[in-house]
Amino acid sequence: MSMFLPPSKTMQRTPARGLAQGFSFIELIITISITAILLVLAIPSFTSFLNSNRVTSQANELLATFQLARMESIRSGSRVVVCGSANANATTPSCAAGAAWAGWIAFVDTDRDNVFDATEKLVAANLLSGVTATASSNIGNLITFRSDGMARTTGGALLQGKISICIATSTPLLNSRDVAFASGGGRLVVNKVTAATCAAPSNT
Repeated sequence: MSMFLPPSKTMQRTPARGLAQGFSFIELIITISITAILLVLAIPSFTSFLNSNRVTSQANELLATFQLARMESIRSGSRVVVCGSANANATTPSCAAGAAWAGWIAFVDTDRDNVFDATEKLVAANLLSGVTATASSNIGNLITFRSDGMARTTGGALLQGKISICIATSTPLLNSRDVAFASGGGRLVVNKVTAATCAAPSNT
């Protein structure tokens, strides 16, 4: 005859305590404080990165426009004009007077009048956002690439000048990019500079 013994107390399993206890109030306050400190340290660096990226991308866009204008002038054997424009995103954009560029267009100037007509080829167009663009005094609002691919003044001399793409901030310190015709209408370079007031750059 078999006998069943009651389980001993040592063999009985006690229910496991819950694993998820959550944060105590003090732990929560410490976590929030550390997160706030990290955010305070990270925000200036992130802002600097965004501003630097904004001016760099727009400067590269302008540089690409100049390269396209040069190639098109050689390919077509015609004058190609790059000019400041306040309505670059319009169906028929136009050049705007003055050294401050709200944007720009590039077009094949078939009739050589420095005015974009509906019958002429639009090579590129860009409207700026969040940055300013200012040309040096010897550029003004218009650059002409002749059929030899060289940028020249209205008098025919090789062009030397700059267009500054700038954002008014000290974060980062190098808040501007000068797109420059470095070798008299030939080689194009982009230089990082500090521009406290985003004023017009020098001619050289």
